[in-house]
Amino acid sequence: MTNRKTATKMEDLFVTHKNNSNEFTSYRFIKTQVPNPNWRPHTKSKDAGGEAINITDTSDKEKVSLEPSSSDYKFITSAIAPRPIALISTLSPSTNAQQNRIANVAPFSFFNVMTKDPVTFSFGLSPVKNGYKDTANNLISTKQCVINLVSEDIVQQANFTSIEVPGDVDEFELAGLRKGVSEKIDVPYVKDCVVSIECELLHTIEVPLEYNTVDGKDKEPNLIFIVKAVKYHVDKDAIDLSNRAVDMELLKPVSRLIGITYGRTTKSYDICKPPADMI
Repeated sequence: MTNRKTATKMEDLFVTHKNNSNEFTSYRFIKTQVPNPNWRPHTKSKDAGGEAINITDTSDKEKVSLEPSSSDYKFITSAIAPRPIALISTLSPSTNAQQNRIANVAPFSFFNVMTKDPVTFSFGLSPVKNGYKDTANNLISTKQCVINLVSEDIVQQANFTSIEVPGDVDEFELAGLRKGVSEKIDVPYVKDCVVSIECELLHTIEVPLEYNTVDGKDKEPNLIFIVKAVKYHVDKDAIDLSNRAVDMELLKPVSRLIGITYGRTTKSYDICKPPADMI
């Protein structure tokens, strides 16, 4: 997606580090109590003593109503947060057996898992001035991609792959990412990621733009891709094979927030699903 702040020189990629006095700490995933352990059904948070846990009563807060517009990027990226990041790898199509195919990799936060049987994911992208970026062109042509989940250890490399370069540039090499050989598709996965998922394209949905044109002409539509998982690659020490659960402490998931801001997932709490006979 566009509309995020772009660095004008190499030093700009690290300026936020210089302006932030808080040092980066090592990763630790811990469990805490729920926000309001005293809450019970049919009661408001404040009725159950929630104010002691810093629960805010929003019942009297004034609301504003907004119409969707062409300038909603900051609104949706700050309101729909956190968002997981998929580092999606694709491969350029081959016109003949001798042609060298170029590997492409790019980050997407307009992304998530959709179904569990089969396991499907969706991600969306918007057109650029001259059509679509390599991810869309490659996926439409080859029907294949790999979803590589971004962890703290590679977040800066993942971000660097968003750089705008010609289609014949291999972003794996550009960002210093290692290629893994996929088993069911031709597209390489990112060996540096804890979890990578080989996928095949199921559907491409076109969503026409409502506000933006180029020189008075309609731009190409937005695209939503729905892909199906066909193979997983997971670091052996990061998965419990008895239940196929990934260890959060080793995954170190990061997320996109607004603009150039990223989030860490270091604290969590458990909430059980209520049984039907509780009412």
